[in-house]
Amino acid sequence: MLAPVKINGQGPFEFIVNTGATRSALGESVVRRLRLSLDAEFPILVHGVTGSSCVPTVRVDSMTLGPLRASAIALPVLGNTLGSADGFLSLTDFVTERILIDMQRNRMVLPQGVGPLGAFHGGVDLRMDPAHQHVVVIDTRIHGIAVKAVVDTGAQCALGSLALRRAITLQHLNASNHIEVAGASERGKISTPHLLPALELGSLRILGAQIVYGELPLFEYLGWTSTPAMLLGMDILGQFESVLLDYTNRLIRLQPRIRGKR
Repeated sequence: MLAPVKINGQGPFEFIVNTGATRSALGESVVRRLRLSLDAEFPILVHGVTGSSCVPTVRVDSMTLGPLRASAIALPVLGNTLGSADGFLSLTDFVTERILIDMQRNRMVLPQGVGPLGAFHGGVDLRMDPAHQHVVVIDTRIHGIAVKAVVDTGAQCALGSLALRRAITLQHLNASNHIEVAGASERGKISTPHLLPALELGSLRILGAQIVYGELPLFEYLGWTSTPAMLLGMDILGQFESVLLDYTNRLIRLQPRIRGKR
């Protein structure tokens, strides 16, 4: 999902909406287009899915998303890992209340357009893990196994830790079947897709999803080296009607798609 973002009043630029990111980031093409000066004295250590690296930063006067505005912000500058997008958008840079991500209409409803949680009917509420304030983490279950899951709209597909693979199959991953994946800071290797057993999200059960596994540094950074863990990517999240993130009450509401609706 892409969102229109203005930098210093110019744009809009297309940013990938990334609920798995703790801060927004710019692509090199935007830096060149706006003639921004790199701040080489204050690099930032970026922890991506596939690894960590120090990257330069730029300081911008303003960053706006519709009526929402962040001022005097330092943004890391990423290389050629964004595809055709201009940057990553971390919602925590703008939203402290709630935001609705309408998956089927490919839009976001900003706080002033989202009513109180009680106004939404149906769906399943899951509590955000309080140990991770800047990343949306929920508790899930697969085959009765407790799994930590990052709700990550910036990931194309579900990514699992090696600890999750071992817990589900009691097998180690065959290193011969790997493909390359592009992360925010560098490239890494993951397995070819595997069928994921039934994924439990509260009272919901997701069937037929696929997952790839890898020794991904992000899980180590989050302290999950030996914990079954995964990223919930857009292949799973995109099957819902909408995802409501309520940062005030630390809840996420998953609204299943209405049967027969496309």
